[in-house]
Parts: sequence; structure tokens; C-alpha cells
Amino acid sequence: MKQSRRTRILAAVVTASILAVPAAAHASHIRSVYSTTSATNGVVSWTLINATESGDPSSFSPDDIELLTSVADGVGSGTSTSDSFTEISRVEDESNSLYAETTQVFTVDVSGFSDGLYEAYAENCCRLDGVQNSDGEDTTSAWIRFTVTSGVPNLPPVFNSPSLYELIAPNGTVTADFRATDPEGGAVTYTYLTDTENPVYAGTAIPCSSFSAGQLTIGAAHCSGGDVFATIFDADNPDYGGDIPSWTAKVEAKDAQGNVATSDVLFRLLVAPEPYIDDDRFVGGSDYELDIFAPDTVSDFVSVECVNDEDSSDIVTAEGPSSPLTVRNLQVGATYTCTPYAENSAGGNDGDTYELGPVEGILLNLNLAVGVEFSGATSNIVGGGLKPASAFTLTMYSDPIEIYAGITDGDGNFDEDITIPAEACIPGVHQLVLAGIDSSDEVVTDEQWVDLSSSCTVLRFSNTELTPTLAETGFDFGTGLTAASALVLLGSGLIVARRRAAVRR
Repeated sequence: MKQSRRTRILAAVVTASILAVPAAAHASHIRSVYSTTSATNGVVSWTLINATESGDPSSFSPDDIELLTSVADGVGSGTSTSDSFTEISRVEDESNSLYAETTQVFTVDVSGFSDGLYEAYAENCCRLDGVQNSDGEDTTSAWIRFTVTSGVPNLPPVFNSPSLYELIAPNGTVTADFRATDPEGGAVTYTYLTDTENPVYAGTAIPCSSFSAGQLTIGAAHCSGGDVFATIFDADNPDYGGDIPSWTAKVEAKDAQGNVATSDVLFRLLVAPEPYIDDDRFVGGSDYELDIFAPDTVSDFVSVECVNDEDSSDIVTAEGPSSPLTVRNLQVGATYTCTPYAENSAGGNDGDTYELGPVEGILLNLNLAVGVEFSGATSNIVGGGLKPASAFTLTMYSDPIEIYAGITDGDGNFDEDITIPAEACIPGVHQLVLAGIDSSDEVVTDEQWVDLSSSCTVLRFSNTELTPTLAETGFDFGTGLTAASALVLLGSGLIVARRRAAVRR
């Protein structure tokens, strides 16, 4: 059973960028941001962000970037100084399905530099596969140029929107913002670079695009010379050889003094996700968190359906705008087959199945109905994956009444049918707490709430706290016994077999 399919246009903006590194087998994409930490003291910084297809972003992480001088004769030329930008921080992020990202900040003190023009040039081997407007696996690059006068740097422009990895939606329009600000407050001019040769390593002009005032727009309205947007930007076009087509655009921003910064942005077609479950994590009770990934694209809706292998009527689902998702109320001890689904405006797909379990946890199943007699009612309590030969209890709070106590078996499991005793017939609101000890020696609990009449019949029954407040008992609810799962809605004569998440305290 799939969840509801919804469609909305994705305006997905991602990061792409980094720096110079030795040649490597993995493809990558550079983006740079220039800033200053303290211009008055002559200390400047350069932020480089690398987006790679590799699952190991650190494979493109140099320790420093050398400076060049005498660069008037061209980009990447000149004589290296003995100085360099030195890395002061690094953050790696592998959470995005489109890329692994490394963000590095480098600084250099130029207060003692001779007057002149300086350039820092970062080069990285290999574009992402499938780039349509570059010469195969050409190297990407980024550079900055700045002047120094009497130990004071005049800085190049800083790009205002440095996190740009754009997706082109089917029949959509996307704009990459290359606008920048001069730190000294001057005017900034822009050049859309289309030189594929070393050392510029830009791509040729992207079809169906226009560039104006620092913004590059791709869309059907910008096609010319016989270009057809729907054909060119079609992921199923056989000319692309099965790869997800990508394009690259590089822009140079220059201030009035000739200081320069470049930015290299990658565009990729939005395609329908093909999700898979990468991992699961036990999060307490009988709840599990599932990581759902859809490589090479993004999803704006994900869902998962888990079916009990021994009971096909036991189906647990979860959905949301993004991964991870948490599946709750799984049957303790059971194994489930889980199927992920993901979609975006290009479409949606089910993914390969994933086996989850045997499920650990502790569950309180009170079989109650509004209007029934509380005393003598029977219920089932279940635990699995707990500490072997450890104690578990079911207790009712207002005045604490121990309804049941037992010991788990050698595998840390129990499955008991219990009967509510007559001494539990106390009018008012009460909490029933099933508590056990997990394999890490932590207390795990599951609870339900019941409101009893003066004749010991059930007035209300819930998974969340009922009002009025419980009578004073000395039981501290601030210890972490939080109500979990959704409210169980009960009508007259309705029997509820409830399974929900336990909580730790």
C-alpha cells in the first residue's frame, strides 16, 4: 500500500564547491566563497566547499593553498610565493543524497606582503560524471585575486548566495544567483565564463539560458537557435547514455580595482527518485528510525510500509517530507519487510524491500472499552530484547498498586496475560506503567491512561495523559515517563488492541 502521491515543483538549492587537491578517482565539484576575518590586521580568509559523488568527502581536502604573484599575464600563472592559505577549520557532511560535502576555511596574513596583485588558485581533478557542456572529465577550478597596499588587502567580491547546486525541474525554470558584494563597497561586474581550456575549466554556454546582472536563468523561454528545452533537458534522452545529465556554469565577479572571485555552479536534472533504506536504528520502545535515500536526485515526500512477515494484517506505515522516518508500534519479536517510496515533481517510485527485526522493545496492550468493567478486565503485556532474567512490573498510579510483576526469560522476553484486580477500582484518572530493563541496563516503559467512574467502569482510555491531574502519589512524572504514540479513539463497545512506543527514563 503506497502513501498518497503529491506533486509540487521543487526549488531545490544545494551546495557545491571546494579546492585544490591531488588527482583522485572520484569526481567532484568546486565552489568558493571569499571573506575577510580582519582586514585591518591584514588577515584574510577563503572558504572552499567541495561537493563530490564520493562517500568520502575528505578525499578532496588539501591542507593549504599556495599563493601566486605576478598574475597579470593570466589566470593560474605567475610565481608562487612562500606563503599559503592555511586551513583553520573543516566540516564534512554526507547527509545529502546528491553529494558529500566538505567545507573548509583557510586564512593567510598578508600584513607583511609587498604591494602588488596576488592570486590563490584551487584546482580539483574531475568533474561530476555526465556533465554535458564540458570536455569530459576536465578538472574544475576556483580562484581569487586581491591587491595588497602597505600591508592592507583590497578584497575581491563576496558571492551573496554561496550554496548553489541547482536542480532543473521538468518544464521548469531555475535561476542561479551569482550576485556578489564588494567588501569595500564598490561596484561589481560579472562575466559568464565559457572557456573549457586549462586553467579556466569552465563549461560552454548552457542551452536555453540567459545571463544578466549576475544571474543565470535556464528555462524554455530562453531557448534560441533551434534549441528545444523539453528535448535537451530530458533525463530519458538516449544521447545522455543513461547518465543523469548535468551542466556546469562558472561566473567571475570583479570589483573596480580588478580584484576577482569565481564561482562554479552545477545544474542537474530533477529525476524521479529510486529510494532504498540505508539503515535502521532502535530508538526505544518498539520504535525504529529508518534512513531512506534516493541517490542523484531529491525527494519532497517519502514514506515507508512495513508488513509483519508472520501476520500480513499487521502493517505499520510512516510518511513525511524528508528522511529519516520513524515506524512506531511494531510487534515485539516480529520481523517486518519494509518498502520505501519517494517522489518529487518528476514522479515517484517504490524501492527495494528491507528486512527489519526481530523487533526489540516493551509493549502494554490493555484491551479496554468505554463502559466496560475495569476490575477483572484482561490484558496482554509483552517484552522483547530486554535484559535476560530481569524484573518487569505493571503498576497503576494514583495510590501505587502493583498489578503484575515477573522475570524475563533467558533471552530477555516475556509475554503474559494479566487480569486487573478489584483493588484497582479507584474513581478518577490513573496511569498504568509497564516497566522493564533493556540490555543496556536502562529502564524502558510503556504507559496508558484510564478514567474510572465510581462504579469502576471505563469512562475514557488514552495513550496520552488525561485530565484532571492525578492524585498526589509521590510519583515523579518529570523522570521521563512521557506519553507516546497517538491518542486511541474509543467509542462505546469498541475493543482496542493497542501497540505503541515505550519510553526510556
